[in-house]
Amino acid sequence: MTVVTFNDLWAEMLGYTREELEPTTFKTFSQFVHPEDIERAIHLLEDHRLGKTDFYSCDIRMRHKDGHWIWVFERGQVISRDENGKALIMSGTHADITERVLQAEALARSEEESRRLFEAMNQGFAYCQILLDEEGNPNDYRILRVNKNFETQTGLMPEISVGKRIKELLPHVEPYWFIYNGEVALTGKSKTFEAFNSDLNRLFRISAFSPEHGYFAMIIDDITAQKQMEKQLFYEKTLFETTLLSVGDGVISTDAEGNVQFMNKVAEQLTGWQADEAKGRPFEEVFKILRGSDRHPCKNPVKQVLETKDQVELDEDTILIARDGDERFINDSAAPILSASNSITGVVLVFRDSTTQRMKQDEIRTLSVTDPLTTLPNRRYYEQAKEELNEEPYYPLTLVLADVNGLKLTNDAFGHDAGDKLLCKVSEVMRTTCRDDDIISRIGGDEFVLLLPQTDALHAQAIVNRINSALEKEKIRGIQLSVSFGFAVKDANEESYDDTFKVAEDSMYRNKLKESMTFKKQVIDTLLSRLFEQEEGAEAHSKLVASLASTFAEALGYREEEVKNLKLAGMYHDLGKIAITPSILTIPKEALSRTQLIELQRHTEIGYNILRSVGEYAPFAEAVLHHHEKWDGSGYPQNLKQEAIPESAQILAIVNTYADHLPILGKEKTITFMQERSSTYFNPELLEAFLTKVLKV
Repeated sequence: MTVVTFNDLWAEMLGYTREELEPTTFKTFSQFVHPEDIERAIHLLEDHRLGKTDFYSCDIRMRHKDGHWIWVFERGQVISRDENGKALIMSGTHADITERVLQAEALARSEEESRRLFEAMNQGFAYCQILLDEEGNPNDYRILRVNKNFETQTGLMPEISVGKRIKELLPHVEPYWFIYNGEVALTGKSKTFEAFNSDLNRLFRISAFSPEHGYFAMIIDDITAQKQMEKQLFYEKTLFETTLLSVGDGVISTDAEGNVQFMNKVAEQLTGWQADEAKGRPFEEVFKILRGSDRHPCKNPVKQVLETKDQVELDEDTILIARDGDERFINDSAAPILSASNSITGVVLVFRDSTTQRMKQDEIRTLSVTDPLTTLPNRRYYEQAKEELNEEPYYPLTLVLADVNGLKLTNDAFGHDAGDKLLCKVSEVMRTTCRDDDIISRIGGDEFVLLLPQTDALHAQAIVNRINSALEKEKIRGIQLSVSFGFAVKDANEESYDDTFKVAEDSMYRNKLKESMTFKKQVIDTLLSRLFEQEEGAEAHSKLVASLASTFAEALGYREEEVKNLKLAGMYHDLGKIAITPSILTIPKEALSRTQLIELQRHTEIGYNILRSVGEYAPFAEAVLHHHEKWDGSGYPQNLKQEAIPESAQILAIVNTYADHLPILGKEKTITFMQERSSTYFNPELLEAFLTKVLKV
């Protein structure tokens, strides 16, 4: 049995008293040693006991009373052996080296972490010695140590670079590499600078510091690509800003808080704000917008985009109020500015002045529902309006149909300009006599519809009477205006609008049948009276022709009705001259220009068109049309020849010629004039009958 003796300090080192450990043996010692250390300690101890080593020493871990492990340094020596060399007595010490071991481990860990950090740096690292010329100025440096990213950043291989002077590695080294790094190595002041090397064709950012005098360390970043990118971004930014400044639309950008950051020239002009004044201000302070329909403020488009991250477009009727109070319609859209991580960094708003466009659109929209002649709503507008008014609260709804009397007659007598004036005058009268809420539409050539909301039959009749009274005071070319009306009242939604329209239409046509013929005859008589007033001798001439025509017809054995018609034809044969320029009627025929002659000859067609519009005048209208045709086909308007000329027209031609020349030539010379033109101007047989039976020659 091996006896082991421990002192009090050894027991205290493990947290015990010596008494707690007695009796002490080798087992007392070994039970406290860490299992991983016991075998090594015994092996070293055995080597010394056998004389293989001069001393025994070993670092082991031993368990403290409270359970943690402490590091112990054991050192001992055999001090007594027998004659055979067997160890009898061994003496030694145990020292607590826990703190020293922990410090060493911490240092080792720190060095390992530093080494790993050094090798893991993205930047290149170089530890260098500055080299001086004879005058003590830095002119080179030697590379002593580098990390693995040194090659990545510089392109120089570590195995070639370490121990070499930089001038040995690169033929051309810019002087500031020595000046800046020499300043760091000799003064100890750190310095960060950018340096380019032409051999490497790279630009670097260098962070240099000096760990000891005459030496410096460089943290190296190759920023060539970064600078190229910055240069490209600057170019693109400049190009983008130049583009925004020159585009024809207004552009405003904001930050993520909705404050203005940029405005181009167009935006300045439209808002009235200068870019430098607006920058940093809330967007809504600079960009004030209203809805055109109700002039209520619009939602802030920038705020909408910031909240939704979606593009936003304003309504078409958005009005921008400039700083000076000017208002203009605008079109605009706002879109988010997103970062690479898809977070919103601001908003860009693009807008343009759409006032002119809006005016054109309104004009087109107005034209599409407006009659261009009268400026009243047209049929298209009427179709829309009737749908809107055909419901409560517009009942009772009265439909009034109006048809202008004598439009065609006016067109035939005075031309379409006169007809247009007639329609415009009728429209004006209706517009001024109807109420503000009444809708008056021209739905056809001479047809109008009046929609009278909340109007019963009694009030509708009053409105029609008021219109008629106003029409009686108006004339076009001396002809009184006349319109035939018919109306019907729709009292409930269950009634068909089409049925109500049909009732009003039937009523209008009944009134037109009663009024139209009477009106047209009045118009014709008015026209004839005006012709007699403006052309001297016209009335006497027409009466003479009428008298001779009826006498001639009786002599030829015509029936009473035919005699009457020929007499009327004689009276109205020059009616068409009412539409001829008055000055032409005063010029002798031989002095007329070709254009004037053509206009004068139109009077037969005009007279024909006027007369045939009245049913009872239609039978003799053809005689008026052809009374200037000649037997040989040289007359007008259709160059009819011989029997193709209606006999009534032949009769009218003979008596008209006689009446034309009688005041100038006298009876005998007129007869001679006509006889000389027998078979050319006139039917010889009819001329002979006129001379013998009427003139008694």
